[in-house]
Amino acid sequence: DAPAAIEFYPNQAFPYLLAGIAFNEADNSSEALSYLESGLIYVVQNPNLKLEFYLQLAAAYHLEKEHKQSDTYFDKALSLDPKNATALNNYAYYLAQRGEKLEKALELTQKSNELKPNNAVFLDTWAWVLFKQKQYPLALEKIEAALALSATKSAEVLEHYADILAANNRSQEALKQYQLALEKDPQNLSLQQKIDALQWE
Repeated sequence: DAPAAIEFYPNQAFPYLLAGIAFNEADNSSEALSYLESGLIYVVQNPNLKLEFYLQLAAAYHLEKEHKQSDTYFDKALSLDPKNATALNNYAYYLAQRGEKLEKALELTQKSNELKPNNAVFLDTWAWVLFKQKQYPLALEKIEAALALSATKSAEVLEHYADILAANNRSQEALKQYQLALEKDPQNLSLQQKIDALQWE
């Protein structure tokens, strides 16, 4: 409905933000960027709204693999609100996924967890940064803390757990978690490849 709202209110920023969020959630980042960049120019004297635009732009550029642009918008968001735990967490996670600036990623995730302790999503990010840094025992500690706080465990988190277990030489436990993850995401070829690799060990 957001594009229709924009037709009625073309100079109002909020419908553009909603369109950007919707297209990001639908994995249509190019369309999200179109709305977000168009709407940002209408944000005047509203730092909270500008922050939300920056976060959505960071996410969209990440999906587009335009990492420099993504990082730039995270930096802009944190310049507006250095204690925004979601911005800190997402920035850290994207850096960890890329395996880049891992020391910065660790600082970001530690800060987000200080601001919002006992948050399963943030703890998963912390574990993943540590895993990427090859701090495997510490990564296992954090991922198990995340799982203990999570009522429902996503395929992504279960795969993280399995990867970390495997890195800690606990292959059979890792195999079980990969299989649980595959049950939740049966089309994930990467998971099947990891299962096959462990079964052949």
